[in-house]
Amino acid sequence: MKFLRDVAPSNISQFAVLGIPVVIDNTRPDIRTPDVIARLERTLSLIQTYVPHHFRHLRRDFSYIVVKRFACRGAYFHEQRACLVELTFTVNPEFSDAEVAATILHEAMHARLDALGFPLEMEDRARQERFCRRAEIEFGMLVP
Repeated sequence: MKFLRDVAPSNISQFAVLGIPVVIDNTRPDIRTPDVIARLERTLSLIQTYVPHHFRHLRRDFSYIVVKRFACRGAYFHEQRACLVELTFTVNPEFSDAEVAATILHEAMHARLDALGFPLEMEDRARQERFCRRAEIEFGMLVP
C-alpha cells in the first residue's frame, strides 16, 4: 500500500468485505466509514449474485480495494494490484449500487488484463477499454 504512505494513519481503516481486503482513507468528516462499508457490501453482493464468475476472480484480481478521494470514480493501480473507488462517489445516493459495482467490475477487468501480461501502453488502451466495458454491459443487462 505504498501510495497511502503520505496519508495520516488516523484517516485509514482496514476491513474485509465479503472476503476482499478494503482500505478506507476517509478524510471527510461528513462521510461515515460504516456507510462506505455498507455500500461496498451491497455493491460486491450485486457482483457476486449477478456475475458470480467475475466475483470469484476479484480476490485474485485485486490485492485490495481502496476507497479515498481521487480525481475519478475508479482506477486500477497495477503496481499495488489495487482497485480504487472514489470516496464521495461510493456514498453518493445519486449513484445506484449497480453503478458503483460496475466501476469495481470495470477496474477488475483492467486488473485481469494486467495479470495476463497485456501492456498498459496507450496504443492498446481502446481495445482494453472495450474489454472492460463489455463486462460492465454484461453486468448491466443482468442486474435489476
